[in-house]
Amino acid sequence: MDEEVAGGVTKDVVVLGAGIGGLTAAKELAGRGGIDVTLVDRHLAHEFRPLYLSVFAGKKEPADTWTGLSHLSDDLSLVKGEVAEIDASEREVRLEGGDFLDFDYLIVALGTELGPDEIPGLERAHHVYRADPAKRYREALDEFDGGTLLMGVTRTPYTCSAAPFEASLMTDFNLRRRGIRDETDIKLFFPKELPMRKPGREVAETVVKSLEGRGIEYLPSRKLQSVEEGVAVFREEEIEFDLLFAVPPHRAPKPVRESGLTDAGSWIPVDRGTMETEVEGIYAVGDNAKVEIPSLGKPLPKAGMFARKQGIVAAKNITADVNGTRAQRFDGKGSCFLESSYGLLTGKASMMTADFFDEPRPSAKIRFPGNSRLYYLLKSAWEWNWMREV
Repeated sequence: MDEEVAGGVTKDVVVLGAGIGGLTAAKELAGRGGIDVTLVDRHLAHEFRPLYLSVFAGKKEPADTWTGLSHLSDDLSLVKGEVAEIDASEREVRLEGGDFLDFDYLIVALGTELGPDEIPGLERAHHVYRADPAKRYREALDEFDGGTLLMGVTRTPYTCSAAPFEASLMTDFNLRRRGIRDETDIKLFFPKELPMRKPGREVAETVVKSLEGRGIEYLPSRKLQSVEEGVAVFREEEIEFDLLFAVPPHRAPKPVRESGLTDAGSWIPVDRGTMETEVEGIYAVGDNAKVEIPSLGKPLPKAGMFARKQGIVAAKNITADVNGTRAQRFDGKGSCFLESSYGLLTGKASMMTADFFDEPRPSAKIRFPGNSRLYYLLKSAWEWNWMREV
Protein backbone atom coordinates (compact mmCIF):
# COMPACT_ATOMS: atom_id res chain seq x y z
CA MET A 1 0.00 0.00 0.00
CA ASP A 2 2.81 2.38 0.85
CA GLU A 3 4.48 1.88 -2.53
CA GLU A 4 1.18 2.52 -4.26
CA VAL A 5 0.76 5.80 -2.39
CA ALA A 6 4.32 6.76 -3.21
CA GLY A 7 3.85 6.02 -6.89
CA GLY A 8 5.94 2.86 -6.67
CA VAL A 9 9.17 4.87 -6.20
CA THR A 10 11.40 4.15 -3.21
CA LYS A 11 12.82 7.22 -1.51
CA ASP A 12 16.39 7.36 -0.20
CA VAL A 13 16.72 8.76 3.31
CA VAL A 14 20.22 9.46 4.63
CA VAL A 15 20.77 10.02 8.35
CA LEU A 16 24.05 11.64 9.37
CA GLY A 17 25.20 10.70 12.86
CA ALA A 18 24.40 7.82 15.21
CA GLY A 19 23.94 9.85 18.37
CA ILE A 20 20.66 9.90 20.27
CA GLY A 21 18.74 11.91 17.65
CA GLY A 22 20.16 10.29 14.53
CA LEU A 23 19.94 6.72 15.82
CA THR A 24 16.36 7.27 17.01
CA ALA A 25 15.37 8.66 13.59
CA ALA A 26 17.05 5.84 11.68
CA LYS A 27 15.37 3.15 13.78
CA GLU A 28 12.00 4.86 13.42
CA LEU A 29 12.38 4.92 9.62
CA ALA A 30 13.77 1.39 9.25
CA GLY A 31 11.36 -1.06 7.66
CA ARG A 32 8.90 1.58 6.48
CA GLY A 33 7.48 0.86 3.05
CA GLY A 34 8.78 2.96 0.18
CA ILE A 35 11.86 4.10 2.16
CA ASP A 36 15.50 2.99 2.03
CA VAL A 37 17.46 4.22 5.06
CA THR A 38 21.21 4.78 5.22
CA LEU A 39 22.83 5.63 8.56
CA VAL A 40 26.26 7.25 8.34
CA ASP A 41 28.62 7.51 11.30
CA ARG A 42 32.37 7.93 11.71
CA HIS A 43 32.55 5.06 14.21
CA LEU A 44 29.51 3.07 13.11
CA ALA A 45 28.71 2.71 16.80
CA HIS A 46 26.49 4.54 19.24
CA GLU A 47 28.05 6.52 22.07
CA PHE A 48 25.59 7.25 24.86
CA ARG A 49 26.90 10.55 26.16
CA PRO A 50 24.72 10.78 29.29
CA LEU A 51 27.08 8.11 30.69
CA TYR A 52 30.04 10.52 30.79
CA LEU A 53 29.16 11.53 34.35
CA SER A 54 29.10 7.84 35.29
CA VAL A 55 32.65 7.54 33.92
CA PHE A 56 33.69 10.45 36.14
CA ALA A 57 31.99 8.78 39.11
CA GLY A 58 33.82 5.51 38.46
CA LYS A 59 30.61 3.63 37.77
CA LYS A 60 31.58 3.15 34.12
CA GLU A 61 34.70 3.09 31.97
CA PRO A 62 34.97 4.90 28.60
CA ALA A 63 34.38 1.67 26.67
CA ASP A 64 31.05 1.24 28.49
CA THR A 65 29.63 4.33 26.77
CA TRP A 66 29.75 2.61 23.36
CA THR A 67 27.59 -0.07 21.75
CA GLY A 68 27.72 -1.55 18.27
CA LEU A 69 25.08 -1.16 15.56
CA SER A 70 25.68 -4.19 13.34
CA HIS A 71 22.42 -5.75 14.53
CA LEU A 72 20.54 -3.03 12.63
CA SER A 73 21.96 -4.06 9.24
CA ASP A 74 18.93 -6.16 8.31
CA ASP A 75 16.66 -3.10 8.34
CA LEU A 76 18.92 -0.31 7.07
CA SER A 77 22.24 0.34 5.38
CA LEU A 78 25.18 1.19 7.65
CA VAL A 79 28.01 3.31 6.28
CA LYS A 80 31.18 3.98 8.26
CA GLY A 81 32.61 7.29 7.20
CA GLU A 82 33.44 10.88 8.07
CA VAL A 83 31.09 13.44 6.55
CA ALA A 84 33.11 15.92 4.49
CA GLU A 85 30.43 17.97 2.76
CA ILE A 86 26.65 18.41 2.67
CA ASP A 87 25.46 19.72 -0.69
CA ALA A 88 21.86 20.73 -0.21
CA SER A 89 21.33 21.97 -3.78
CA GLU A 90 22.64 18.77 -5.38
CA ARG A 91 21.08 16.65 -2.63
CA GLU A 92 24.19 14.64 -1.93
CA VAL A 93 26.62 14.01 0.91
CA ARG A 94 30.34 13.59 0.27
CA LEU A 95 32.41 11.46 2.62
CA GLU A 96 36.11 11.70 3.38
CA GLY A 97 37.77 9.53 0.76
CA GLY A 98 35.50 10.75 -2.03
CA ASP A 99 32.39 8.56 -1.79
CA PHE A 100 29.03 10.24 -2.43
CA LEU A 101 25.56 9.46 -1.10
CA ASP A 102 22.52 10.81 -2.95
CA PHE A 103 19.36 11.48 -0.97
CA ASP A 104 15.73 12.38 -1.38
CA TYR A 105 15.51 13.19 2.33
CA LEU A 106 18.29 14.03 4.74
CA ILE A 107 18.45 14.15 8.54
CA VAL A 108 21.47 16.02 9.90
CA ALA A 109 22.29 14.80 13.40
CA LEU A 110 26.03 15.44 13.71
CA GLY A 111 25.83 17.02 17.15
CA THR A 112 28.51 19.40 18.37
CA GLU A 113 32.28 19.45 18.52
CA LEU A 114 34.35 20.91 21.33
CA GLY A 115 36.44 24.02 20.70
CA PRO A 116 39.05 24.30 23.47
CA ASP A 117 41.30 26.05 20.94
CA GLU A 118 39.02 29.09 21.15
CA ILE A 119 40.40 29.95 24.62
CA PRO A 120 44.19 30.13 25.07
CA GLY A 121 45.47 27.67 27.65
CA LEU A 122 42.19 25.78 28.08
CA GLU A 123 44.00 22.49 27.54
CA ARG A 124 44.96 22.83 31.21
CA ALA A 125 41.33 22.30 32.23
CA HIS A 126 39.41 19.09 32.88
CA HIS A 127 35.85 18.41 31.76
CA VAL A 128 33.29 15.59 31.42
CA TYR A 129 32.11 16.23 27.87
CA ARG A 130 33.87 13.19 26.42
CA ALA A 131 34.49 9.82 28.03
CA ASP A 132 38.30 9.87 28.21
CA PRO A 133 38.46 13.41 29.68
CA ALA A 134 35.81 12.38 32.22
CA LYS A 135 38.07 9.55 33.34
CA ARG A 136 41.08 11.89 33.51
CA TYR A 137 39.10 14.26 35.71
CA ARG A 138 38.23 11.36 38.00
CA GLU A 139 41.93 10.46 38.26
CA ALA A 140 42.97 14.06 38.84
CA LEU A 141 40.39 14.47 41.57
CA ASP A 142 41.57 11.26 43.22
CA GLU A 143 45.05 12.80 43.46
CA PHE A 144 43.76 16.19 44.62
CA ASP A 145 44.45 16.82 48.31
CA GLY A 146 42.85 20.21 48.83
CA GLY A 147 43.12 23.82 47.75
CA THR A 148 41.07 25.85 45.29
CA LEU A 149 39.00 23.84 42.83
CA LEU A 150 37.69 26.19 40.15
CA MET A 151 34.83 24.88 38.02
CA GLY A 152 32.71 26.51 35.38
CA VAL A 153 31.25 27.01 31.93
CA THR A 154 33.24 28.96 29.37
CA ARG A 155 30.58 29.75 26.75
CA THR A 156 26.94 29.17 25.90
CA PRO A 157 25.26 27.29 24.31
CA TYR A 158 26.60 23.93 25.41
CA THR A 159 25.18 20.42 25.57
CA CYS A 160 23.15 19.36 28.61
CA SER A 161 22.55 22.49 30.66
CA ALA A 162 22.59 20.60 33.96
CA ALA A 163 25.80 18.59 33.51
CA PRO A 164 28.31 21.16 34.89
CA PHE A 165 26.20 21.60 38.02
CA GLU A 166 25.80 17.85 38.43
CA ALA A 167 29.58 17.54 38.09
CA SER A 168 30.15 20.19 40.76
CA LEU A 169 27.76 18.56 43.23
CA MET A 170 29.24 15.12 42.51
CA THR A 171 32.72 16.60 43.00
CA ASP A 172 31.63 17.97 46.37
CA PHE A 173 30.32 14.52 47.26
CA ASN A 174 33.63 12.92 46.26
CA LEU A 175 35.63 15.31 48.46
CA ARG A 176 33.30 14.86 51.45
CA ARG A 177 33.51 11.11 51.14
CA ARG A 178 37.30 11.33 51.17
CA GLY A 179 37.30 13.70 54.14
CA ILE A 180 39.03 16.64 52.43
CA ARG A 181 36.08 18.92 51.70
CA ASP A 182 37.02 21.28 54.56
CA GLU A 183 40.44 21.72 52.93
CA THR A 184 38.88 22.58 49.56
CA ASP A 185 37.36 25.80 48.29
CA ILE A 186 35.04 25.13 45.33
CA LYS A 187 34.11 28.05 43.10
CA LEU A 188 31.86 27.77 40.05
CA PHE A 189 31.82 30.45 37.34
CA PHE A 190 29.21 31.00 34.64
CA PRO A 191 29.24 33.49 31.73
CA LYS A 192 25.74 34.78 32.48
CA GLU A 193 23.86 35.96 35.56
CA LEU A 194 22.01 32.72 36.17
CA PRO A 195 22.38 29.13 34.92
CA MET A 196 19.55 27.21 33.25
CA ARG A 197 17.56 30.43 32.97
CA LYS A 198 15.34 29.55 30.00
CA PRO A 199 12.98 27.25 31.94
CA GLY A 200 12.34 30.12 34.35
CA ARG A 201 13.98 32.05 37.16
CA GLU A 202 12.71 29.63 39.78
CA VAL A 203 14.67 26.76 38.24
CA ALA A 204 17.80 28.89 37.92
CA GLU A 205 17.63 30.03 41.53
CA THR A 206 17.01 26.46 42.72
CA VAL A 207 20.21 25.36 40.99
CA VAL A 208 22.21 28.18 42.59
CA LYS A 209 20.75 27.40 46.02
CA SER A 210 21.71 23.74 45.58
CA LEU A 211 25.29 24.80 44.93
CA GLU A 212 25.45 27.28 47.80
CA GLY A 213 23.83 24.74 50.12
CA ARG A 214 26.88 22.54 49.57
CA GLY A 215 29.31 25.38 50.16
CA ILE A 216 30.07 25.96 46.46
CA GLU A 217 30.59 29.65 45.68
CA TYR A 218 28.68 30.72 42.58
CA LEU A 219 30.41 33.36 40.42
CA PRO A 220 27.96 34.84 37.87
CA SER A 221 28.75 36.81 34.70
CA ARG A 222 32.33 35.54 34.46
CA LYS A 223 33.56 35.00 30.90
CA LEU A 224 36.84 33.12 30.76
CA GLN A 225 39.45 34.80 28.52
CA SER A 226 42.49 32.58 28.95
CA VAL A 227 44.18 30.10 31.28
CA GLU A 228 47.73 30.38 32.55
CA GLU A 229 49.62 28.11 34.93
CA GLY A 230 47.43 28.06 38.04
CA VAL A 231 45.47 31.15 37.01
CA ALA A 232 42.15 31.64 35.18
CA VAL A 233 41.92 35.04 33.51
CA PHE A 234 38.53 36.72 33.26
CA ARG A 235 37.61 40.18 32.01
CA GLU A 236 37.04 41.41 35.55
CA GLU A 237 39.65 39.50 37.53
CA GLU A 238 42.12 36.66 37.80
CA ILE A 239 41.39 33.62 39.95
CA GLU A 240 44.11 31.27 41.16
CA PHE A 241 43.36 27.55 41.25
CA ASP A 242 44.91 24.24 42.16
CA LEU A 243 42.60 22.23 39.91
CA LEU A 244 40.52 23.54 37.01
CA PHE A 245 37.32 22.10 35.51
CA ALA A 246 35.88 24.07 32.57
CA VAL A 247 33.29 23.14 29.97
CA PRO A 248 34.89 23.94 26.58
CA PRO A 249 33.12 26.05 23.96
CA HIS A 250 30.75 24.04 21.77
CA ARG A 251 30.33 24.55 18.03
CA ALA A 252 28.73 22.78 15.11
CA PRO A 253 31.00 20.38 13.18
CA LYS A 254 32.71 21.78 10.10
CA PRO A 255 30.45 20.03 7.52
CA VAL A 256 27.45 21.61 9.23
CA ARG A 257 29.04 25.06 9.43
CA GLU A 258 29.85 24.93 5.71
CA SER A 259 26.56 23.37 4.56
CA GLY A 260 24.75 26.62 3.76
CA LEU A 261 21.97 25.49 6.10
CA THR A 262 23.13 27.40 9.18
CA ASP A 263 22.52 30.81 10.69
CA ALA A 264 25.23 33.23 11.81
CA GLY A 265 25.75 31.16 14.97
CA SER A 266 26.65 28.01 12.96
CA TRP A 267 23.52 26.08 14.00
CA ILE A 268 20.79 24.87 11.63
CA PRO A 269 17.44 26.67 12.11
CA VAL A 270 14.46 24.34 11.80
CA ASP A 271 10.70 24.55 11.96
CA ARG A 272 10.06 24.00 15.66
CA GLY A 273 7.18 21.65 14.99
CA THR A 274 8.48 19.50 12.13
CA MET A 275 12.30 19.81 12.42
CA GLU A 276 12.51 20.60 8.69
CA THR A 277 15.04 23.20 7.55
CA GLU A 278 14.41 25.93 5.00
CA VAL A 279 15.35 23.39 2.31
CA GLU A 280 12.48 21.01 1.61
CA GLY A 281 13.18 17.43 2.62
CA ILE A 282 16.22 18.28 4.76
CA TYR A 283 15.80 17.98 8.51
CA ALA A 284 18.07 18.64 11.48
CA VAL A 285 17.71 17.14 14.96
CA GLY A 286 19.64 17.18 18.21
CA ASP A 287 22.47 19.48 19.15
CA ASN A 288 23.22 20.81 15.65
CA ALA A 289 19.61 22.02 15.28
CA LYS A 290 18.36 25.42 16.37
CA VAL A 291 14.77 25.26 17.65
CA GLU A 292 13.24 28.56 18.67
CA ILE A 293 11.30 28.88 21.93
CA PRO A 294 8.20 30.79 20.75
CA SER A 295 7.67 32.97 23.82
CA LEU A 296 11.34 33.92 24.20
CA GLY A 297 12.63 34.03 20.64
CA LYS A 298 15.69 32.16 21.93
CA PRO A 299 16.99 28.69 21.07
CA LEU A 300 15.94 25.57 22.92
CA PRO A 301 18.65 24.10 25.19
CA LYS A 302 20.71 21.26 23.71
CA ALA A 303 19.84 18.00 25.43
CA GLY A 304 19.45 14.31 24.72
CA MET A 305 15.84 14.38 25.94
CA PHE A 306 15.01 16.69 23.03
CA ALA A 307 17.22 14.91 20.48
CA ARG A 308 15.29 11.67 20.94
CA LYS A 309 11.89 13.29 20.49
CA GLN A 310 13.10 15.35 17.53
CA GLY A 311 14.44 12.22 15.84
CA ILE A 312 11.03 10.59 16.12
CA VAL A 313 9.28 13.70 14.80
CA ALA A 314 11.58 14.06 11.78
CA ALA A 315 11.22 10.37 10.91
CA LYS A 316 7.44 10.40 11.20
CA ASN A 317 7.16 13.51 9.05
CA ILE A 318 9.32 11.97 6.33
CA THR A 319 7.22 8.80 6.48
CA ALA A 320 4.07 10.91 6.25
CA ASP A 321 5.42 12.71 3.20
CA VAL A 322 6.35 9.46 1.45
CA ASN A 323 3.45 7.25 2.45
CA GLY A 324 0.64 9.61 3.39
CA THR A 325 0.62 8.56 7.04
CA ARG A 326 -0.03 10.89 9.96
CA ALA A 327 2.61 13.55 10.67
CA GLN A 328 3.79 14.50 14.14
CA ARG A 329 4.93 17.74 15.79
CA PHE A 330 7.62 18.36 18.37
CA ASP A 331 6.01 19.70 21.56
CA GLY A 332 8.99 21.25 23.36
CA LYS A 333 8.41 19.12 26.47
CA GLY A 334 11.08 17.13 28.24
CA SER A 335 12.51 15.91 31.49
CA CYS A 336 15.96 15.15 32.82
CA PHE A 337 17.66 13.89 35.95
CA LEU A 338 20.14 15.97 37.96
CA GLU A 339 22.54 13.74 39.87
CA SER A 340 24.09 15.15 43.04
CA SER A 341 25.78 12.10 44.61
CA TYR A 342 26.47 8.55 43.54
CA GLY A 343 26.83 5.02 44.81
CA LEU A 344 24.43 2.14 45.31
CA LEU A 345 23.53 3.22 48.83
CA THR A 346 24.42 6.93 48.69
CA GLY A 347 23.34 8.08 45.23
CA LYS A 348 20.75 10.86 45.03
CA ALA A 349 19.22 12.91 42.22
CA SER A 350 16.38 15.23 41.36
CA MET A 351 14.25 15.56 38.25
CA MET A 352 13.40 18.57 36.14
CA THR A 353 10.31 18.58 33.94
CA ALA A 354 9.79 21.41 31.48
CA ASP A 355 7.49 22.67 28.74
CA PHE A 356 9.52 25.12 26.67
CA PHE A 357 6.63 25.87 24.32
CA ASP A 358 4.27 26.82 27.13
CA GLU A 359 2.71 30.29 27.12
CA PRO A 360 3.15 33.02 28.17
CA ARG A 361 6.64 31.62 28.88
CA PRO A 362 8.30 28.23 29.44
CA SER A 363 7.28 26.38 32.59
CA ALA A 364 9.44 24.00 34.60
CA LYS A 365 9.87 22.43 37.98
CA ILE A 366 12.70 20.66 39.81
CA ARG A 367 11.39 17.87 42.02
CA PHE A 368 13.25 16.95 45.23
CA PRO A 369 16.37 19.07 44.52
CA GLY A 370 19.32 16.73 45.04
CA ASN A 371 17.55 14.61 47.67
CA SER A 372 15.83 11.64 46.06
CA ARG A 373 17.14 8.09 46.15
CA LEU A 374 14.25 7.11 43.87
CA TYR A 375 15.28 9.50 41.09
CA TYR A 376 18.86 8.26 41.32
CA LEU A 377 17.69 4.68 40.86
CA LEU A 378 15.35 5.70 38.03
CA LYS A 379 18.23 7.50 36.30
CA SER A 380 20.42 4.41 36.57
CA ALA A 381 17.60 2.22 35.25
CA TRP A 382 16.97 4.59 32.32
CA GLU A 383 20.66 4.51 31.34
CA TRP A 384 20.76 0.72 31.55
CA ASN A 385 17.57 0.35 29.53
CA TRP A 386 18.76 2.71 26.79
CA MET A 387 21.94 0.72 26.21
CA ARG A 388 19.98 -2.54 26.27
CA GLU A 389 17.47 -1.39 23.65
CA VAL A 390 19.91 0.19 21.17
